[in-house]
Amino acid sequence: MTSCDNLKPAGFWTTFKQDKIQSQKSDQGPWGGFEEISWKENLSGEFSIKEILDFANAKDWRLVDSLSISKHDSIAITPKINMDDYSVEILLDRIKNALSWNEFKIYRFKTGWIKVEPGNARETDITGILAVKRDNKEIYVYHFWGE
Repeated sequence: MTSCDNLKPAGFWTTFKQDKIQSQKSDQGPWGGFEEISWKENLSGEFSIKEILDFANAKDWRLVDSLSISKHDSIAITPKINMDDYSVEILLDRIKNALSWNEFKIYRFKTGWIKVEPGNARETDITGILAVKRDNKEIYVYHFWGE
């Protein structure tokens, strides 16, 4: 018997801290799609980065790297990230549109899925993004795949 949370890519994230989910969007099509989920801790606690990363790892999301972002510095990115990487372009576009946070940390993952730029110009296998607000009270997951 298959669980509903495994019928779509990244569907397993809906089982993580279900009572803290603030929003969820998903688009599943024949040529690709995305899963987007945000959580918020309303009480005095905060999300455990270790717990989040262990959860992702248990679901075969493989951590590639992490970077700190400050919108005060017009999205400053750690220099060791290859800015020509197609996943970085997607990341920056998504972050600009999705998050109003001023400072946060991004974790990038290989998820077993690929994203191909329309027209087959570029592709990336780094298709999972986890953003954690600086105070660890909000997290955001974005997974994209296909063309």
